[in-house]
Amino acid sequence: AEWWKDRIYSHITGIDEELWEYVEEGVTFENMNETGRLSIANKKLLSAADKKTYMKHHKLKDIIVGAIKHVQ
Repeated sequence: AEWWKDRIYSHITGIDEELWEYVEEGVTFENMNETGRLSIANKKLLSAADKKTYMKHHKLKDIIVGAIKHVQ
């Protein structure tokens, strides 16, 4: 398990060093549903910085789901 954590840490931080913070701290926005999505109306209410965080959250989610598929 430790090898996998080290490997995914290196992979994620190699793509974008900020992404690992989201792994450790999580990302939440008001009105975010259980799958981590916001409606179009709620996305339009986000500041530019929050939109960037929201997109990085989904980039990270894609990386992790892709990694899990390869482990199985």
